[in-house]
Amino acid sequence: MRSGPLAIAFAGFLAVRAHAQAPGPAPLLQPLDIHVIVVGTTPLPGVEQPVDQVPAPVQTSTAADLDRSGALDLSDFANRRLQGVHVNEMQGNAFQPDVNYRGYTASPLLGTPQGLSVYMDGVRLNQPFGDVVSWDLIPRMAIASTALMPGSNPLFGLNTLGGALAVTTKSGVTSPGTTIQASYGSDVRRALDFEHGGSRNGGVNWYLAGTLFGEDGWRDDSPSDVRQIFGTLGWERPRGSAAVTVAHARNALNGNALQETRLLDRDAASVYTKPDETRNHATFVNAAFRHAGSATLGFTGNAYYRDIDTRTFNGDVNEASLDQNLFQPGESAANTPFPSSRCLSNVLLNDEPAEKCNGLLNRTQTRQHKPASQVSSHGSTRWQTAAISSRPAPRSTAAGRRSRSRRSSAI
Repeated sequence: MRSGPLAIAFAGFLAVRAHAQAPGPAPLLQPLDIHVIVVGTTPLPGVEQPVDQVPAPVQTSTAADLDRSGALDLSDFANRRLQGVHVNEMQGNAFQPDVNYRGYTASPLLGTPQGLSVYMDGVRLNQPFGDVVSWDLIPRMAIASTALMPGSNPLFGLNTLGGALAVTTKSGVTSPGTTIQASYGSDVRRALDFEHGGSRNGGVNWYLAGTLFGEDGWRDDSPSDVRQIFGTLGWERPRGSAAVTVAHARNALNGNALQETRLLDRDAASVYTKPDETRNHATFVNAAFRHAGSATLGFTGNAYYRDIDTRTFNGDVNEASLDQNLFQPGESAANTPFPSSRCLSNVLLNDEPAEKCNGLLNRTQTRQHKPASQVSSHGSTRWQTAAISSRPAPRSTAAGRRSRSRRSSAI
């Protein structure tokens, strides 16, 4: 009779011990959040591969990165966020910097040795005349992503000595909704940016962006006026897409360049000569398509047209007059005002104006037209054709290129 309670207690102890040692349910695995960044290895979008498979330190960025940086334009963003990039503003205007990357330059200044190529949606933005890059013609508001690829890559064309900067623009699928931004700052800097995008179930999408920017500049007589409009109408399907892009810009930029150090000490905002104005009027049309024929074969191509009208109006020192005596016998700078009327008289008479005038006004105009088309395949063969014409100075050129296994050979 006494062994009953002991047996029950012992059995209860074993049951509790067995329950305590019983394995619980296996913990659930946390879902993995994997992000794969792909970059285009050719100028045309659609032929991409993961960035970790590119044998070069590729730097990528998105529209969110551009907004967070507070950069004025693409060149300013590259200077602030991309490693190995720095700029100098020889022209004295924020929209006209020389962008340097690993010792190679992309500049809007004619005559600068160019070593970087800039592409937007597969369109080469280096101009035919001098390979210059007008940063003010790239719509900052419409940029969806950028990729800076170092090294000399023949697929990005001539003068890609130090690298290539590829820009992809937004569409109604990637950037739906409406955004309006307004800002105001010192030196009467004001800006208004807007964008609107959307899509429908049938695959049709649209995107529109614009920028109005103006400022007086921190230096004397250095205003700038930038007006950009960008629009895309596209069609998206699971196996392909097509889009037509139209952009236009009318900009007036003043950059009065360098000043003598002693004059800067007296007035940091002073200029040496004026005016120094550049007016860029540009129209851009691009029709692009992408088609995936199978899992291993696809085609991407575009046809585009660019029209750029650049006019400059510069006031410069007349070096030919520096060794000339502009005063009559008995006159000097101490007792006689500068004889400007004598200079004007010689100009009207076309009689030695270069010797009597210590300043000159220079005007230039360059009109460039660039139609081109190209096609790329996801396979081992790539075709590209281009026709370039410009006026004046640069010769019209035509080039055909065929490559296998990403090796270029001219034909």
